[in-house]
Amino acid sequence: MKRRRFKYRLLLSYGLIIFLTISLLTALTMIGYTEIFQREVGDLHSQMLQQLNANIESSLEFLSNMAVFVSYNNTVHTFFTTPRDAPRSDLLKVERDAKEELSMVLNYSDDLAGIQLFRPDTGNYLYSDKWLPTLSLYDFPSEQWYQSMMREDVAKVLYLSYEKGAPARYNIARKVYNLTSRKLLGVIVINCKVDVIGHYARQYEIAPNGFLCVLDEAGPFYTFGGAPDPAAPEDILALRALPNGTYTRVLRGEAMRVSVFHSPLTEWTFLIATPLSFLFRGTTSILWMILLASGFMLLITTITTELLSRSISKPLEALTKHMLQVMQGAFHIRLPVRHNDEIGQMTFAFNQASDRLQALIQTVYEAELKQRDAQLSALQSQINPHFLYNTLESIKTLAVLNDDYDVAQMIIILGKYLSFSIDNRQKTVTLSEELEHLHSYISIFRIRNDSFHYEEEIADETLNKWIVKISLQPIVENCFMHGLFGKRDGRITLRAWYRDQCVHVEISDNGIGIGPDKLDEIRQEIARGETRPSREKAPRGHGVGLASIHARLRLLFGEKSGLFIHSVIGHGVTVTLLIPDMQPERETKDV
Repeated sequence: MKRRRFKYRLLLSYGLIIFLTISLLTALTMIGYTEIFQREVGDLHSQMLQQLNANIESSLEFLSNMAVFVSYNNTVHTFFTTPRDAPRSDLLKVERDAKEELSMVLNYSDDLAGIQLFRPDTGNYLYSDKWLPTLSLYDFPSEQWYQSMMREDVAKVLYLSYEKGAPARYNIARKVYNLTSRKLLGVIVINCKVDVIGHYARQYEIAPNGFLCVLDEAGPFYTFGGAPDPAAPEDILALRALPNGTYTRVLRGEAMRVSVFHSPLTEWTFLIATPLSFLFRGTTSILWMILLASGFMLLITTITTELLSRSISKPLEALTKHMLQVMQGAFHIRLPVRHNDEIGQMTFAFNQASDRLQALIQTVYEAELKQRDAQLSALQSQINPHFLYNTLESIKTLAVLNDDYDVAQMIIILGKYLSFSIDNRQKTVTLSEELEHLHSYISIFRIRNDSFHYEEEIADETLNKWIVKISLQPIVENCFMHGLFGKRDGRITLRAWYRDQCVHVEISDNGIGIGPDKLDEIRQEIARGETRPSREKAPRGHGVGLASIHARLRLLFGEKSGLFIHSVIGHGVTVTLLIPDMQPERETKDV
């Protein structure tokens, strides 16, 4: 079962309450702020567009009045009323005087771009223009606006024009009548550059990446602001179909708040668009304030929870932590009893139980090791060393007499191996002596199986250090019996080095390895000092396994020593012995 600390449960409860409260308040605040802000921005934009439209309508009214003023100027009126059969010189003089008069009128206002006069009865066309001194003749009768004005009998018409080499213009065309007979004399057109709209648009601040746009049924003809290309034409024309109001639309891949206003006089549509990201940039400050307030509240909650739970949870946590360590074998741990309360009594009882448990385990531990040593000594005592040596010497002599020197050599090696094994006078030897015993075992093993490679990397300073007797051979034998069984390219490597006042001996193979579950089981049994007779018991009477080696190391060299095993399936096994550089305290010559 997963352990949950009391302090964290309190903190989680308080934090959850605060988080839900702040989240709800934040959501309500942001929703209300968003709705109010969008509504007010929409109202402000609508007022801006209405004011812009009013200014443009005033400008158009001025142009219309200017057209009336110009059309009834004596000089201009003479152009419309001079008979068509008048002498050529008179007609040229009338046109020259009228053009001079038009030029003077154009200087009256910077917004004026040009003035055009047209007599339908004669087809005469006269103009004065600030930017196009060589303006081509207009075929007024073919223009749609002209035909519409004549057909529907309207007095004036507003239309847009685009001339090569000049900015776009909006134009007021008015009919010129004889004041007495009401006969149509001609048409006067006042041109004004579209950029004049910018004089009025610049009075308003447009958001970065936003825009103000004016369009007619053909599309946008004027754009002002941070977006020269406000959107695709079809998107802009789709907005023209919307009634007056404020909407949220996606333009150029960005969500924008768009206000729409239709001018009843000009039939133009005014748009102003502002990115929502710009409108809600202030929400970042609000969110930061909320986050800071939340962090402060959580800090206060954490401190309060810590102070509230410390007197209860901290002693319990310490007691729980040390109980877990005792479960893992750290029986030497004791806790100070600080208060004479329930927790103090629990701590005192824990210390008493640890003392008794450690004493009991030590007694059982030593008794078990003595029993193993007694079993080993009993086995060794069954063999009479002198009888064994004499027998082996006789066999060696027979082998030499029969010229079988290989057998003689192997008998010598076997004699050394048995001599080392059954000598029970000491439990520790130098690493050099233990390696010599291991070499004897490997030489004997090669007689029946020579399909492996053995190599050593031994630091010189380790050869005279103490090690538990018969501790390397069982590990190498495990490599042969389990890791390299049936493997033709087997390899065993033994390394020894000296570091941090300890001798490190590492034995590794390239065998089949051990699975994670089995490896955990072996480690637990080693930690408990248990033997594994089914897998680790060596043949020919050696009841010495990994757990026994670990236990003997701890008994002779203390808690800093031990046996450690690592493995990965398919990549072999590595066993490491850690031996402090010391003369074993429990070294004895007795059986």
